[in-house]
Amino acid sequence: MVTAAPLAAFAPTGVFQSLEFETNATTGIEGWRRFSARLLKEQQGYDRCGGGGAPCPTGMQAWRDKFPAWRRLSPAAKLIAVNHWANATVRYTDDRTIYKAADYWATPAQSLEGRGDCEDYALLKYASLRELGFAEQNLRIVVVDDLKRRIGHAVLSVRTGEGTFILDNQEPRVLRHDTIDRYAPIYSINAQGRWINIAARKLRPVKSPVPLLVSAADVEALSVVTEVGAVSANAGRLPSIPAAGSPDSDLPQRLSATAAAALLKSQATMPQSLAVTADAYFERKMPRI
Repeated sequence: MVTAAPLAAFAPTGVFQSLEFETNATTGIEGWRRFSARLLKEQQGYDRCGGGGAPCPTGMQAWRDKFPAWRRLSPAAKLIAVNHWANATVRYTDDRTIYKAADYWATPAQSLEGRGDCEDYALLKYASLRELGFAEQNLRIVVVDDLKRRIGHAVLSVRTGEGTFILDNQEPRVLRHDTIDRYAPIYSINAQGRWINIAARKLRPVKSPVPLLVSAADVEALSVVTEVGAVSANAGRLPSIPAAGSPDSDLPQRLSATAAAALLKSQATMPQSLAVTADAYFERKMPRI
């Protein structure tokens, strides 16, 4: 039997200052599973794209052509360049219009046909950063409630040595997660697991948004790579990216679906009928994105 711990016993350690717990709940992850299977198959052809083999679609070729220049950038500059390029390349289009489905998680090849919705931007950035050597453990697709627009939304979070930063198709800058107040997180996911994220912003006030800091040299390099005269970046100290397996004070606590349910039951603000299992949490909270 799992004993519910008081909410006050937990500190906000997750993205967007949330209470975060790893869970084995499976409700609502079909989109991610199908995306992962299609991506694995698609990746087998990336190196052949434009290399004298099968013809490469225009959008895919343009993406692959960016990597040599991106690889020469610092880690921080890579985040800014990838965020800028993806936002400028994909035209926002609802899944119902493209795929005749309420929710569809597209691979890079599909999004690079020129259209996608919020999670497709996030997935394209995720795939790009994985190709650039960012560790899986530092990347998450985060599904949120957009409190400003009152709709479901998805972004990519990237954990660095200087904090966690957000790549968002609704924001040209790469901002630190705990200085963004428009999103209430629901869950986050990557190839290593899935996490419940319970909004707890009241435990730590949000200040003005803080952008990712890069050096003056990076600003100059980015102005060339992104083909724009100015990039949303401030001069400052470069953040470092933790190596795979490195210790980190922000690593989440791990709970089973049953234990997560016990935590949810301890919240006075959540109806008891909605906290029977962690799957019930997702069934109740899952937005259409």
